[in-house]
Amino acid sequence: MPLKYSIMVQVENLTYDYPSHRALHGLTFSIPSGSITALVGPNGAGKTTLMRCMAGLTRPLTGTIMINGTDVLEEPRKVHRQIGFLADFFGLYDKLTIYQALTYFAKAHEVPNNEVDKRVTSIIERLHLTDKTHSDIGHLSRGMKQRVAIGQTMVHNPQFLILDEPASGLDPEARHDLANLFKELNKDGITLLVSSHILAELDEYSNNLVIMREGKIVDNDFFEQKNTNSRHLLLKLTQANGNLKSILETHELISNIDCTETTAAFNFGGTETQQAELMMLLIGKGLSVLSFAEEKVNMQDKYLDTIKQKNN
Repeated sequence: MPLKYSIMVQVENLTYDYPSHRALHGLTFSIPSGSITALVGPNGAGKTTLMRCMAGLTRPLTGTIMINGTDVLEEPRKVHRQIGFLADFFGLYDKLTIYQALTYFAKAHEVPNNEVDKRVTSIIERLHLTDKTHSDIGHLSRGMKQRVAIGQTMVHNPQFLILDEPASGLDPEARHDLANLFKELNKDGITLLVSSHILAELDEYSNNLVIMREGKIVDNDFFEQKNTNSRHLLLKLTQANGNLKSILETHELISNIDCTETTAAFNFGGTETQQAELMMLLIGKGLSVLSFAEEKVNMQDKYLDTIKQKNN
């Protein structure tokens, strides 16, 4: 994890028991400030239980949860002022207008009276709901209701949002709008934890991955390459070359080479201009280059590979 990222969430040895089984088995992981973390895993993995513990709504058997330096178990009310939590099955007051609902939640979060109107208006604009400000929530589309629910979680200006299946039931257009909203919030400095089964969507905006299975963390990976000049490149040749690896090893910007005589995957620490120069160098050395491009980190492939490794 890059040193420039501080820690928003630190979970240590978190255990939670239901009467019939253990849901969380001594979880330890961290979430960087300013990240969008994807929390993934099969049904029953313990994701919702973990999120409720982090939100201070469920007390674990053992362990600690620190959010922005505050102990969730020791000072839950202080943590509630710093976070927003959207449950999978969220509740809205259908007979209230958007403005009325957000005003109610602002006051419930003890936003000062002289700031409520400004805060509510700002949230409505941010969620692109201005033309629906005085519409009853019960008359809104599913996508708009989802935005109102998210607005309720952020009306008190939290630094960390916990969102459990926020895109559930949305059509493709509404999902796309929601993804853009998450990226906008993240640009404003908000840290997000998003649980979803739609890995392709998570891959669009997240840069941190936590994989759960059977109440355990099986992977916690921060995608540094999305935030640095380092990139993962894939080279393919039309003809085998036994010197391919030795040629690549001589380049100072290349590392972590995984090579055959016709393909090579490696990390490259240079700029796009230096990448173009590298391709010309390889061609100049007689390599029959078929393709040479950046290989993006694919969250779905990473998830399936991780689960497959755990099964073996």
